Amino acid sequence: AGLAGYRLSHFVKSDGSLWGAGKATQNSEYGFGNGSSSVQNTPIVLATNGTVQYDWANGKFNLSAYGAHLFIKEDTKLWGWGKGTGHRFGTGSTSSITNHTYLGSVGNTQGSGWSNISSANNGTTGVKTDGTMWGWGQDRYGRHGNGSGDPFTKTYPTQVGSGNTWTKAMTTWTNSLALDTQGRVWTSGWGYWGMNGHGNSNQIDTWTQVSSLGSGCTDILLAYQTAFALKGGNVYAWGRGSDGTLGNGSSPMTQNSPVQTQISNVAKLGSNAAGRITRVGAAIKTDGTLWMWGRGNYGQLGQPGSFSHHS
Repeated sequence: AGLAGYRLSHFVKSDGSLWGAGKATQNSEYGFGNGSSSVQNTPIVLATNGTVQYDWANGKFNLSAYGAHLFIKEDTKLWGWGKGTGHRFGTGSTSSITNHTYLGSVGNTQGSGWSNISSANNGTTGVKTDGTMWGWGQDRYGRHGNGSGDPFTKTYPTQVGSGNTWTKAMTTWTNSLALDTQGRVWTSGWGYWGMNGHGNSNQIDTWTQVSSLGSGCTDILLAYQTAFALKGGNVYAWGRGSDGTLGNGSSPMTQNSPVQTQISNVAKLGSNAAGRITRVGAAIKTDGTLWMWGRGNYGQLGQPGSFSHHS
């Protein structure tokens, strides 16, 4: 498994070893989690305190766009390393973490029991195995959805949303997106470009259902200023449509309610590793092929040239 973030990438081999390549640090990010500040043009095996960790297999990555790197190991424990600004690790401290560290050992009060995690620009949102949703760091534009508005900072994990029926949550620097056990999609945060999917551009600071999607959605994806939901093998998109991120052949600046993309027979949506900078949609079809659309100015779409695909 692997995941590309901002300036660097991480990989997990079948033997459970963790590898990295790219630019390790800028402004105390320590992206490799091995205390190094080097640039690696080829993948290197990563170590903690001089010892290679061979237990990263079957875990779940989240690498934020600007320096905080989070990983849920198979035992549901949350590990982190990198830049600690904005209390993004939920440890009560804004200090950087230079090595791979189990966050429960350095002050995070909810160190284990995690199902998925998402972090971007000084804020983190995640869902635990018991179905509860939690947030910490900066509640920019109300993206944590607990009515606190902007600005507000949670130094430790705080339960957000309500109940224990959440299955997945994703966050960017302005918005959050969540999915519940009934397949309903919920949003909170900045409303510009129609990011909340409610037919307007209003900012909201409480979790509100995207009612036009109904129930039965099976996956979600939150890119920079564009949101996606998977329902019945079809992908729906809303928010900023420039660069073709809506995937329906058009490029409106604002799409304030979900529209169907041109891709079908989709099994799951991609993951978003760089919440502030990625204007790309990604999906894996039932035949196992990977499809991408949106902004391609740096070759993000894996195609020759630097251009965007609208479908």
